[in-house]
Amino acid sequence: MKTIKTIDCWVNIGLMVGSVIAVLVNQTNLLKAYFVVGGWQLLSMITHTINGWFMKKGGARNVFQWVVVSILILVLLSQAITPFLLIFFILLMGSPVLALIYTKICYDELAELGLRHALSLK
Repeated sequence: MKTIKTIDCWVNIGLMVGSVIAVLVNQTNLLKAYFVVGGWQLLSMITHTINGWFMKKGGARNVFQWVVVSILILVLLSQAITPFLLIFFILLMGSPVLALIYTKICYDELAELGLRHALSLK
């Protein structure tokens, strides 16, 4: 699990940095970047849930997962309740914050495993 956590955190950071650079040099649009980073984080969340890694009740990952599930339910409900574009705009603005929070959770889990040095560039 230690190797997987280190790879997960590095890929997460790499995708975020790469997406920002790609958007800034107009190599991709912002929406594609959101789907790439969000897709990786969703896959990571599902993997952690299936394996029960760091899923303690009240833990940061568990709370984050419920927030994401709630957001996804709101998006589905918004189809019937409010104009989808309003919800989409809110998600567009909030996604970078969620991505940073998720990266911090991954980093803290590495520290809990005693692997914080695995992310150093030495």
